Amino acid sequence: MVDELLMSGRVLFGDPVSIYVNKVAEKVLESSPELKGKLRFYCLKSNITNAFTTNQGMIFITLGLISQLENEAQLAYIIAHEITHYKRKHVINSYVESDRVYAKKGRYKYNNYDDNIIRLSNYSKSLELECDSVGFYMLEQAGYSIKSALSVFDVLQFSHLPYEEIAFNTSMFETENFKIPKKYILDTITPIVFEDDTDDSKSSHPNISKRRSKVKRFMSKAKKSNTNEYLVSKKEFATVRKLCRYEAIRLNLKNREYVKAFYNSNVLLSENPNSVFLEKSIGKSLYGIFKYKTHNKYYSITGDYEDYEGQISALYYMFYEMDAVHVGSLAVSQLWRQYNKNKDENIKLLLDDIIKELILNEGLTFESYKTKIEIEAFKQKIIDDSLKQLELAKVDTVAVSEIEQNEGDGELSKYDKLRKIKEIQSDMETEELFTGVDDNVEFHLLAFADLVGNEKLKSEFDFVQEIINQEKKDKEAFENRFENLSPHKQRKAKRKELKTEGKNEFSLGANKIIFVDPEYFVVDERKGVKLVNSEDKKFKFYSQIEKVSEASGLESEILSAKKFNSGDAESYNNLAAFNDWVGERMDHDNSSEKLNIIPSETEYALIASNNVGTEYISYSGVVIYKEKKDNIGGTLLYTIIIYPLLPLGIYYAVTPSYYSYYYTMVYSVKTGKKVINKIYEMKIKANEGNINSFMYQTMVDMQKEKEE
Repeated sequence: MVDELLMSGRVLFGDPVSIYVNKVAEKVLESSPELKGKLRFYCLKSNITNAFTTNQGMIFITLGLISQLENEAQLAYIIAHEITHYKRKHVINSYVESDRVYAKKGRYKYNNYDDNIIRLSNYSKSLELECDSVGFYMLEQAGYSIKSALSVFDVLQFSHLPYEEIAFNTSMFETENFKIPKKYILDTITPIVFEDDTDDSKSSHPNISKRRSKVKRFMSKAKKSNTNEYLVSKKEFATVRKLCRYEAIRLNLKNREYVKAFYNSNVLLSENPNSVFLEKSIGKSLYGIFKYKTHNKYYSITGDYEDYEGQISALYYMFYEMDAVHVGSLAVSQLWRQYNKNKDENIKLLLDDIIKELILNEGLTFESYKTKIEIEAFKQKIIDDSLKQLELAKVDTVAVSEIEQNEGDGELSKYDKLRKIKEIQSDMETEELFTGVDDNVEFHLLAFADLVGNEKLKSEFDFVQEIINQEKKDKEAFENRFENLSPHKQRKAKRKELKTEGKNEFSLGANKIIFVDPEYFVVDERKGVKLVNSEDKKFKFYSQIEKVSEASGLESEILSAKKFNSGDAESYNNLAAFNDWVGERMDHDNSSEKLNIIPSETEYALIASNNVGTEYISYSGVVIYKEKKDNIGGTLLYTIIIYPLLPLGIYYAVTPSYYSYYYTMVYSVKTGKKVINKIYEMKIKANEGNINSFMYQTMVDMQKEKEE
């Protein structure tokens, strides 16, 4: 159960974040030395703001939670809280619940990974309050600032907000000659909800107000008041939090939270202006938004802009109001600058894909856009209707601006700023700051006006146009391939083509393939469609793959956490990269319309592909389905009456009907395509020989080059 979690590719091992968390845990445990050998601390790649404890003494803290913290003492309080769950044996009571979550059985079967993380911390309200109090005293004994215990509840309450509440400014898109028209600027920012005394009758956790009140009572009775926010290292905390925030942005992109990734990347870029990762994340965000806008699926991944509090709601609104051609033009401008700066081929892939969509779907060429020479004639048409600078309307923006302009505030944390915003929201009335005529919808044609080296960008458009022309030519040639043949020769050519297609079904010209986490399942319908994951049969299946691969002459490697040794860090990382890439790809494929989108995880999957020496990865497995038989009672009654048939009736009753399936899905990381998708069905209980036969023929065919 816990092994599944540890080997899922989501848990960090031996990295700077885990090492630091364990150092802080050591400080907290100084007053409980008897627990040092019983507890282990791990970090989980998830943006959920959460931590939980298992019955085995494993404490997991998400990167999403660490990314929102202000100091080390807050982390120490969270660790102390989770240690208390273990000390007071709270996890014993939730052991069965946790087991069902890990196994993804029952009602959890269709829940996603982050939902299950939330359920793993499902304790009663009284137990949570108990851990708050005991954790407080552990924090005090360790020598940390007890005020940090109180500020942790700010983290929990506002973790849904970006890392900083900064007034949204369109200058991140704008240049001297290119401005965002006012029609795309939200005039009413969604206010931040400060209410913490919510109804918790249906929640497993007490509301924030109750928890705050209890900790305040402890603080008033505390004998000593430590002020130490750091006992390990302030510098190390800052480094670790930065790593967690970068990983959180990567997870935003993977989970298709493009607007959030864009906003947080810009927030962090102000502190790290030379970060290539953040610049690329901004480019990837715009690419993802454009692809979903192009296929009219943007709303499916964002919902209503009103659902997002604070300044980020303006960004959701802007992208919602813009057409795909507007976002695409912004994205080309951004990605072109990045590519010229870093010459990153992964960025070029995204750039060319957007240009291709703009040409095919919008009928745009490079000449459609206005250059600096043409700008003056075109400028008056748009600039009159554009904002020369951004002034957002609602009090949230006014509040943020007041805070930023108040020199006496100094360096304020996210949560200090939120408290000030709350005060200003309470005292001020909102007012709308602008009116005006409608905006010109062709503003995007100025997107490239200020770019240096326009001729190079023109060459990129020409390069993509050549690809489009060649694809069109190839398509026409294919459609007209029988045009000059007689009807008899056409029929003959078509039969030959069908035969060749059959031969080429699995032809990849591959010399090596990676099998990622091969599966072996038994589904028993007689027990309420129970899914049985047999470890012994799975390892036997691994052995089959290795033997058949050797016999076929195809080099193979099995990437499974169950086969890794303690030092297999690279294999573990490769496994995580492939699973993340395929998982993201499947999320895109599950859209009602195929997007043909390049996953944000592609560059990491390509690195893993290079590590293992092949572009081909396979997800394969065996499913044995035991079918429930109908009318068993009637059959037995009939055979009892006709006594000589009784043995046959008993055999029918106790012997299940079987269906067996061997499936294999092969992906090319290089092209991003699923190149093989095959399911073999047998109306019998499969044996080793059946499966080996299917695997052998598939592996032999995969090595063949495609016939023309």
